[in-house]
Amino acid sequence: MDNQQQHAPPSAGSLDTFVSAIQDAGGDTGTPNSIPIPRNLFNRFPQLPRYLTANASILLSLDHVAAEEEDAGAEDDDDSVESADEANELTESMIEANLERLEDLDDCVEFSEANAIKDLKDMASVPQPPSEYVPPAVKTEKGEPKFEELDNPGDWSRYCFNPSFNKSGSYISHSLPTGAVPVPLDNGVRQCAGWTFLYKDWKMQDHWKSDGLFAPIVGTIEFPTYRCMATQHNMSPEERKSRLNYKLLKTLGLSKKRLLVNDPLFFYQLLLPLCRSDRSDIPNDPRKSYYSEVMRWTQSYAHDIGLGGSYGHRFKEVMIPELVHFDGILIRDGLLGGSTDGAIYRRWQTKSPAFDPDTSSSLTHTRFLQLKRTLKLNDNKTAKKKGEEGYEPAYKYDFIFDVVCHNVRAITETASLDLCGDESSWAHQGWGEPGAGIIARIMNKPGITKGGQTVLLVDAYRCRPYSYLHRHKLHRKINDWNAAGPKEVRLIMEKIAPFIAGGGSERVLWKSKPHSTWDNHFSGCQILNWLGEEGYAATMTCRRNRLPKNVPPKYFHTEKTANGDKVARVARFQNPISAVKIQKKASVTGDPTSPDDFFTRVHVSMQSTSSTNFTTVNALNEVSNFIRIKNRGRTSTGSKRVWGIEMNDARALYLSTYGAVDTLDSMIRRCNIGYRCFKYWHAAKNHALALAVAVAYDIYKECLTETAAQEYWQLTDLERKRHKPLSFFDFRDKLSQQTCRYSPVNQYYPGDKNFRVVTAMSKESRDQAKRKKEHITTKAKSNGLISEEQYNDIKKKMKLNDTRFCGDLTKIKKHLAAKESITHKLHCAVCGKPAYSRCTICNVGLHGEGTRSKDGNRSCYMDFHCNTYFNLCKFDTPTAKGSASWTPPTPNDVAENRLALKRLEAGCMPTRKRR
Repeated sequence: MDNQQQHAPPSAGSLDTFVSAIQDAGGDTGTPNSIPIPRNLFNRFPQLPRYLTANASILLSLDHVAAEEEDAGAEDDDDSVESADEANELTESMIEANLERLEDLDDCVEFSEANAIKDLKDMASVPQPPSEYVPPAVKTEKGEPKFEELDNPGDWSRYCFNPSFNKSGSYISHSLPTGAVPVPLDNGVRQCAGWTFLYKDWKMQDHWKSDGLFAPIVGTIEFPTYRCMATQHNMSPEERKSRLNYKLLKTLGLSKKRLLVNDPLFFYQLLLPLCRSDRSDIPNDPRKSYYSEVMRWTQSYAHDIGLGGSYGHRFKEVMIPELVHFDGILIRDGLLGGSTDGAIYRRWQTKSPAFDPDTSSSLTHTRFLQLKRTLKLNDNKTAKKKGEEGYEPAYKYDFIFDVVCHNVRAITETASLDLCGDESSWAHQGWGEPGAGIIARIMNKPGITKGGQTVLLVDAYRCRPYSYLHRHKLHRKINDWNAAGPKEVRLIMEKIAPFIAGGGSERVLWKSKPHSTWDNHFSGCQILNWLGEEGYAATMTCRRNRLPKNVPPKYFHTEKTANGDKVARVARFQNPISAVKIQKKASVTGDPTSPDDFFTRVHVSMQSTSSTNFTTVNALNEVSNFIRIKNRGRTSTGSKRVWGIEMNDARALYLSTYGAVDTLDSMIRRCNIGYRCFKYWHAAKNHALALAVAVAYDIYKECLTETAAQEYWQLTDLERKRHKPLSFFDFRDKLSQQTCRYSPVNQYYPGDKNFRVVTAMSKESRDQAKRKKEHITTKAKSNGLISEEQYNDIKKKMKLNDTRFCGDLTKIKKHLAAKESITHKLHCAVCGKPAYSRCTICNVGLHGEGTRSKDGNRSCYMDFHCNTYFNLCKFDTPTAKGSASWTPPTPNDVAENRLALKRLEAGCMPTRKRR
């Protein structure tokens, strides 16, 4: 049989026989668990590739990996997983369910040279030494020992485990391509500086029994189990994920109807409330107020700088709706692509392609500039000054971050037991607080060279920030803590400590100490030991200059590998190096047999695209080497490629829990919120505003898609199928329109009815606004049409028997003719702003035809009468057709009717049933 025939893939029949044989041997091919496949099975099938049936000494071919892209070695001392993109690619490496002829095999198998499972379609595979490879002769004259006599605890192949010589030519040792050498064996144990080194699979219970530290109590102590409910093949079980407090959301105003009509502004105001929390009419509202505080500080600052009054420029009092419109304009500008490059004034230029009617109708450009000039997120009079105790250099923009994180915690019932920490960056080319280091050069952040950063601690599986820490130079000093990264981890974990069981807070979000994942900037023995002492769990990539103390670096993978190095590529699939150290806590519970008195550090060193080190504390129960299938392309086009990815428990845990902040940053960038301003804190505030939008979208998706939420809101199968969540773009589109048009007169959100603009209205006007609110909620489709179900529902509620929603619209002519101008101002019955015209029949103040309403489609005068007749106006009872006083409409009446109908359709909904 020639070489091509030997490597031919098995037929469908032989594959079925092969799978059946595995099942008979005790393997379970129907689950994603890794299972060792007995080698004697391969010998029964001669049509399988030769590398499955040959003995371990036969070298395998590298020809089948020609399609794999060149892997670049590490260029610097950054994360081993260099970016969220690489993390996402490795996460996607799980085999697809529809992969032909691989669907019956596990995607994770234990690896060795003899039983490497590869794609049965023979397209691409795990790299192996080339078939023509011949081991070089042993240089005995230079002191090189025979390969069989070497201390090779990891069973590394001769192709990867090569000798190294000094400049004089004398033999030094055998090492891997990254320079790693084994720790010498001493009395049957490989130890160095208290660390036990293992080069094959490791399990907690086996190590606990064999470690001499626990020999006196090994019979009485329970073995610790870290990250409960998580397994090697399910690193993120549902039991460890977070859940919103649906009961509280219902109290805050969320209903099934509101959920199905897609109301982004409701989810947005959960994080940045539109009203004061004590005036929301919600008992014990746990949210922290935002816009009411910003209004107060902005108004105070405007007065302090001399605006308004008898001498300053005219300045109208700042109101909450204007601040909502201000932020809505920013969201709207970002939705349209942020194409103005910060020159947002083009949104008001009617002749510019960047003109936007929603922006133009919400605020005038002059008022926008006034708000931009006076906007304040703090009270300068009460803020701590530099040099005073409690001074926070980021005091000018800290409030919005604090409100978002506080309100996320407030509406959360159970927080995730897996967290992710990383910095989030915002760009600014100016200067910050003197000597604080808020603004600095930023490296390795695309599109940002200078600006500020905020460390976020978020849910590992959702976009939910639980805590934050602004990055600057004036943090609280801790003895012997000099590195910025470890200090930031400690400070941010101290901020969430009150919300952990036993922390003293009334709200308990974590019933046990959570696990967190960080990159190598935050790593180090100092922070890992502190986390272990406090009972936390953590996983980090480890910088090469922060390897375990007092352990020579040569015992780990530390050196870089060249791009395209075939030896290094094959070495990626060799067994990793595991270093384990179990330490006794300084403060113990008093019970010497309690596992809580100890913490376990596990350091896993492996070779990926280059040297890779993962360091953990209280996170791993075992470490084993396995392969995960990765695929790209399509079978139908013949571009399908499948190959193996080196994997172990530490890396799998890191990839499954890291990247949430990068995902959040990606969504923030897509919001494109920003404008030109020399005040540095405006960039940070806009960054936090985009953060609130992204988090609001994540909350909306959970409420609509999670099984527990669907069951709570009692969504039927038909409703689940019909009402798919909006895309992030559509969510922002609707949110920007709602914020630009927001008015408390509609009384649609918690606390709206307590605004002065509403309480100043007459009871009849307030009732009219309520009726308007009801018809606003029925408008669901973006094209202005309503569904058959909505039409029947409205018709039933209004007790109408014909096909029209309203009465005879010809009588609007009477009201149009009854409009008169007045010299004293009245409050408009629609928008609540001062008006200098009124309807003498209805006897209410209304803006005339020259003033557009909040949606820009019609005047307040027409808006009031359309909605009045929509609800059967009580001022003028419709004249019944056929009565003595009824006369056919004239041509002018018909024209006016059509005009009224056109405006009605543009602003509200069709007046006739659409078929």
